[in-house]
Amino acid sequence: MVKSLYDKLNETGVDIVSLNLPDSFWIALWKLDISQRIKLFLWKCLQNSLSTNSKLFGKVNDVDPYYTMCGTEIETTENLLLHCPYAKEIWNSSPNPITLNINISSTFLELCKDWIKNPRKQISLELILTKMWFIWKEKYNRVFENKATTVKNLAMEIQGHVAFWAQRSNLQNKAIYLKKNTLKPLWQAPSKYTLKINVYAAWISDSLPFSYALILRDDTGISGGGKAGQSTTTDLQEAEALGMM
Repeated sequence: MVKSLYDKLNETGVDIVSLNLPDSFWIALWKLDISQRIKLFLWKCLQNSLSTNSKLFGKVNDVDPYYTMCGTEIETTENLLLHCPYAKEIWNSSPNPITLNINISSTFLELCKDWIKNPRKQISLELILTKMWFIWKEKYNRVFENKATTVKNLAMEIQGHVAFWAQRSNLQNKAIYLKKNTLKPLWQAPSKYTLKINVYAAWISDSLPFSYALILRDDTGISGGGKAGQSTTTDLQEAEALGMM
């Protein structure tokens, strides 16, 4: 049943998962430094599965096919996110204005393929997709919350999101760098043909027994013996010394 349904959905000959695109395309997209929500939104755009008014018209009551924002043109994915007057104002708004110069007949998939193949040096794809996502959120806020955001305020929300995500990415990259460059091995081998003894002691107070353990290893890491036990002492240094005896 599952296979027959998949075959039915795939009658066009286009793989509904990969869209017949190479792995390199998807790898480049999933590596983008954006939130998982925006990546999911991107996936829906590529699959042409966004619930635009043109798709809902005739299937959902009280939905007409025109723009939610301005009501002048048929609302498709491309028109809503790229060509609607409200969307154009968002693209041109500071502090992150973007000039796209897009052919009005281009599909979202065609545009995304071009952006991946020919990346803009001065415009990040992450910023482009972030603006699209906020335009899409604005549509749904107007439909379900009956709230409209001005272009200026939405531009500031986009700027805040971009700044937050950049700071988050910088912190993650710094953590990865520090981990790679400061984390030392738990055990370092001795010189060739020599032995090394590692001693560990746990001491809390002179009124309680302390625990100790030691292990003897050669330069290949092979153990030559060890011991562990408990005793009493007055400080940690003495505990480590007693552990050696």
